[in-house]
Amino acid sequence: MTSTASVWVYKSGTGGWQILDTFGEIELIDGSKFTFPEPVIGDLVTAPAGLVATECPFTATRLIGVTSDNNYKGIVKIGFDGTDAYIQGLDCNLPEAWVKGTYDEETKNITIPMTYMGLHDGLTHYMATYSSAGPVDLVLAYNEADSTYTSADVSFYKMPTNGVIEWFENFKIKAYDIFPFKVAVEEGTEDAENWTITPNLATEGQTISVQYNGTKRVKSVKAVKQGAAARTLAEATAEDIGKVVGADGKIYADVAAAQAASTTACAIIAYVGSETGEASPYNHGLAIAMKDASAGYLQWKTSKGSNDNTNQYTEPAPAIAAKESGSALSSGRNNSTWPAFEAALANSIDVTDGISAAAPSGTSGWFLPSFYQWNMIVKGLSGQSADLSWGENDNYNASSLNTKIEAAGGIGLLSFGYWSSTEYDGDYAMSFNAGYGSVNTSTKSGYNNVRSAFAF
Repeated sequence: MTSTASVWVYKSGTGGWQILDTFGEIELIDGSKFTFPEPVIGDLVTAPAGLVATECPFTATRLIGVTSDNNYKGIVKIGFDGTDAYIQGLDCNLPEAWVKGTYDEETKNITIPMTYMGLHDGLTHYMATYSSAGPVDLVLAYNEADSTYTSADVSFYKMPTNGVIEWFENFKIKAYDIFPFKVAVEEGTEDAENWTITPNLATEGQTISVQYNGTKRVKSVKAVKQGAAARTLAEATAEDIGKVVGADGKIYADVAAAQAASTTACAIIAYVGSETGEASPYNHGLAIAMKDASAGYLQWKTSKGSNDNTNQYTEPAPAIAAKESGSALSSGRNNSTWPAFEAALANSIDVTDGISAAAPSGTSGWFLPSFYQWNMIVKGLSGQSADLSWGENDNYNASSLNTKIEAAGGIGLLSFGYWSSTEYDGDYAMSFNAGYGSVNTSTKSGYNNVRSAFAF
């Protein structure tokens, strides 16, 4: 007889049931023969010459039989040739194998038919998505909010038995800025219908062919890359941390990109998420000023000895969890009695080429961030998840945080203290020690740096 499905066989004297992955003939107890089918060898996908492919990290739960790795990480390469999408590295046993799918320009989804990946340990590997009826097309669904491709299941089959060798669950690819550009003749071009562009979707660096089939004489052809429309703060994602906010309220890669769009940079996105410490509609993210207040070291208040906030910082660290509003704590303190607040509310920086001081419309306006907000800012810029503590943390010091700040064209933090709007007690206020990446307290009439923030 011939097998058409995965088979468990009880082999006498071997300890019980076994799943047989090898192919060929075995003799059963009654003397009859059992034949496993030969592997079905498919055609390997070959990526086109000159394909520009971008490395993208992925995470998943990897399962092999009853063994699982809940934190599996890998790298795939993704490239486009028109609406053909090519991905390499999906099969960790055959990392050089490519798959070819169809790219939907509107949704950005990629649909991949069952694909032969090659032979590994004598077994054929076919990639698909599992279903009870057998393998089906793999659909990588694109999520615009966090720039990821996801699939609940990516399975690898041995054929023709439809047996699953291993599979991924909760599969997620980070896919930021990988997509092809639409290539077309400029609107209003004479005789436009006689131009043929191949491919009409292409990635940067890819060679395209432009052919004119009309009767007119062509003097020259010029290709111009048209930048993507700048996004608003309402569209910000975690991928935008470290980018600048223009005076027009839009997101740009850095100061130079803002200038190229005929605006100036006023802030750097430091956190994106709902935990801003501010009420709606300012609960989508936090941004910090491009540089410190120009006055240098400032007092929190010109005197000490009185309780100035209703919600003080108390041990062990409830202020970090208290979600204090920096804008509320700064309110009413725009005067010389409160030097740090006055400077933060005005964002009193030295204005230089490409940098402006005013907060864009649609934001909360500048304030002195609460310690809770400093905690979110520091975690956002560093990409770390641990809260600030009294202990030293190199991930949170100025040297580490300035990697993103300076790359955006901002002026980095100094390795000293920065005021928060959170009170510790009658004599002290909370500060962020950027030299050690830690929690600190300073006497209210003492001196620290000021970096303004706004919520959006």
